[in-house]
Amino acid sequence: MIKALAAKIAPAIAKPLILATLAAPCPLPENTPQVNVYFTASKPLYVPGVPMKTLTQALTGKLNSTFVSDSQWGIQGATVGSKIQHSTFNVRFYPPLTNGTDYCLYINDINVVLEDDVTIYLAEEINKSKCVKTVVTKHEERHVKVDYDTIREYVPKLKMALLRYVAGLGTLGPYNRQQTIEMAKTIHKEVGGVVAPVFVDMLKTISKRQAALDTPENYHREQALCPGAFGPPGKDDNATP
Repeated sequence: MIKALAAKIAPAIAKPLILATLAAPCPLPENTPQVNVYFTASKPLYVPGVPMKTLTQALTGKLNSTFVSDSQWGIQGATVGSKIQHSTFNVRFYPPLTNGTDYCLYINDINVVLEDDVTIYLAEEINKSKCVKTVVTKHEERHVKVDYDTIREYVPKLKMALLRYVAGLGTLGPYNRQQTIEMAKTIHKEVGGVVAPVFVDMLKTISKRQAALDTPENYHREQALCPGAFGPPGKDDNATP
């Protein structure tokens, strides 16, 4: 009788166990996902000897130039292309897709590469004075330094944001092949969403710090280094009447 009862119960138990096995969540990853954020700071490209009139017409009002000028003044120096010009990110997954039917999706690593290409334009008119040339050049180089220092400051912040995102994913799967492909696309999109607000905050910080270099007070301090060489008192170090 016991054998007969067991024979009736066994199939009822076996079926749920099989279903539970098939639907079991994926195991924890064997390896901790790696997050890498790299900043490539290229040396500025210097373009000297540009006629001041040409420089002024080309850069006045340009959004990504550090110079903000009244149209009656000519630009003697400007930094263009500051801030992040190019960024890429790559998310790699394992194991690779095969012809199987069930996949557990794991992030192997996330790599973010930030690149910044900067051009410093210098007017030919600044060559009339070695002091003026030095002051204008150093002013523009300070703009570049602000960019690069701020970006480096935000690299660990960006990395931390991505680490929090990865930690919150947990295990992914099991999925069929198409679901795995779609989930990978979703993760790529979400990584971009994690990166974007950090970028926005970084660019705001850069703009604020750049503006601190382009104040009348700072211009006056720089002018004082070359008495009488910048034209009438009170004018900025990037412009001349």
